[in-house]
Amino acid sequence: MNLKQLVMNHAVEKQQGGSGEPSRCPMAAKFHETMESPGFTYGLLIPGTLLILIGILILIKPEVLVWLVAGASILFGLMLLIGTLLLKKFTTSMKH
Repeated sequence: MNLKQLVMNHAVEKQQGGSGEPSRCPMAAKFHETMESPGFTYGLLIPGTLLILIGILILIKPEVLVWLVAGASILFGLMLLIGTLLLKKFTTSMKH
């Protein structure tokens, strides 16, 4: 039984009156719509493919790993600095 069938079975069980029709819950309808859109699967395939390619590149040229770690450290540091500055700006604006 796949995830879509589980969600639909749960919606039918939760429905009042037990007529067997799926629930009209807006969240369930949005979830159903999202699962059927073609972009949903591509949104998962692209990052997976990129991670595989990066892994192969690291196996071929291990020095790439050093550059990836350095880049991630710099990016994380910049995000922390920007976040801190925004938080400081927000707290000072809340005091006034």
